[in-house]
Amino acid sequence: EGGCPSILGCWSSRRKFESRIAGMRGSRASSRMDDSQDEDDAVSEHTKGQLMKFLKAKERDAKLLEIDLRAVKSQLKGCEGKCKSLEESNHDLAQQIEALEVREETREAEMRFLQEQLAEAKLYIVKLTETLDLKGAADDIRIQAWDVFRDLYTMSSESESVVFSGKALRDEGTMIVADAIDVFTSLKTLKLSDNAIRRRGIEHLAKHLSSSTTLEHLDLQGNNVGDEGCASVAAIMMGSSVSCVHLDANQVTDAGVGVLCSALSDERCTLTALHLGQNKIGEKGARTLCASLSQNTSLQFLSLAGNRLGDYGVTSLAHALRLNNTLTELNLCDNDVRQAGAADLVSCLYGNTALRTLRMNGNDKMEGEGKKALTALRNANGADFRLYF
Repeated sequence: EGGCPSILGCWSSRRKFESRIAGMRGSRASSRMDDSQDEDDAVSEHTKGQLMKFLKAKERDAKLLEIDLRAVKSQLKGCEGKCKSLEESNHDLAQQIEALEVREETREAEMRFLQEQLAEAKLYIVKLTETLDLKGAADDIRIQAWDVFRDLYTMSSESESVVFSGKALRDEGTMIVADAIDVFTSLKTLKLSDNAIRRRGIEHLAKHLSSSTTLEHLDLQGNNVGDEGCASVAAIMMGSSVSCVHLDANQVTDAGVGVLCSALSDERCTLTALHLGQNKIGEKGARTLCASLSQNTSLQFLSLAGNRLGDYGVTSLAHALRLNNTLTELNLCDNDVRQAGAADLVSCLYGNTALRTLRMNGNDKMEGEGKKALTALRNANGADFRLYF
């Protein structure tokens, strides 16, 4: 313990040396730590700078994205409007397509109906050819018959008027019209004037018209009905609801008038107007009419213009007017009425209050006295009595 001083000195020196070494090591470590801290600080500052740049870049990107988003939203809104418009258009198109489909179905149904009608028409044409024996008929008759059939086929079954005036129907065409009459359930007016229709055509027509409950006006003027066809016309007058018949210019004589008068005397006849002008009716026919007018209570208009009544025929009619209280208009134009006939007519009409219109034009041989008598009648019967001579 009290050893050598040199050893102690050495030990002390060693401790000092170690202490110095440790100090140096600590100093170096501290220096390295400071350098590391400086490096870290430098890195941190650089990182912060980079991060700030990055954040600013992202901020700019965000603003740009926000602008783009607003633009996209605006475009989306426009697209929504367009989509809505397209939806509405699609809805309209769907409705149009549906309507077109319905129209197509209707059209197909109409085509089927027309095909059925065409098939029936072909059968009818075959039957018609056999019935009318048109195979051996002249070309113009066959062509006219087909034309009539075509015109009838295109008419509505609800038509109230069927007009074939001046079509040169003849009997063949009239028979076609007659066969189609039943189709027109509301028929009120049938005009067949100026068609050269004879007995055969009128007979066929009467078969379809004699029981009609809608017919009001039948125009047959300008044909060739003649006395032979008057029986068929009389059947129509008695059996149907017809109120007006035109038989002007049909070659009707006294014999035919006798047949028509049998219908006028029948209580089933509701005729209110009968046109018999431009025929061949004479005194005998006038006497027959006289008997019918004495019984008839429906006829209001009678035209005998352009016949051959003469004084005797007019005198017969005049006596009928004493008893008739329904006739309101009488046409005796162009009948070779002279003074005597005019005088008888006037004397009988003084007691008639129903007749309001009398036509005597074209009787140029009445002379002064006859015209004076008519003038006196006009003055006596008042302002509502119309006299033409």
